[in-house]
Amino acid sequence: KNIINQSLPNRFNKSILDVQFKANGSTSEIEVTPNVDTKNSKVSVELKSLNGEISYEKVLNDFIGSWEVTSVQTYTSDKNYKTSINLDYWTLEKNKDIVTLKNPISNAIAQITIDEVIDNTLKFRKISNDGYEKIIESPVITLNGNTFTGYDTILIECFDENGKLINKTRIEFKLYGKKVNN
Repeated sequence: KNIINQSLPNRFNKSILDVQFKANGSTSEIEVTPNVDTKNSKVSVELKSLNGEISYEKVLNDFIGSWEVTSVQTYTSDKNYKTSINLDYWTLEKNKDIVTLKNPISNAIAQITIDEVIDNTLKFRKISNDGYEKIIESPVITLNGNTFTGYDTILIECFDENGKLINKTRIEFKLYGKKVNN
């Protein structure tokens, strides 16, 4: 998502414009060089970063490690999924572009998908599909050094033997995390 905060002039030329843009939550100064193709009525721009860096890799690397996570349930659409306070452990590992979340208490292992990183906030999801049940977990956390706060929304969809959706449950948690090691 690139948001250019300065209007480009109506008449393009080969001059270089300085603008501010925001990508993945980091503001950076860039050069914009318009390229005008009058024959085909097309305009393209060449972008070159002048300073700053996108925070995605730094924030993701800060998230890698072991975390003690406390979750407090704030909502459930099904009383059968009612809990209060849970204590969990997350171990996050990164191998190239693959991020794996392990839970040493439940022995669960899952690849997670990082959907968005803005400033120190990560949105990610984990999907598991166990035949008749699909679970979509969508945490959003904001890192603050060796701690984080956030929330987690879990959708549980249950299907019959014909694949027809028979039940859908939504559960929400407030999350608090403390890093226990890198």
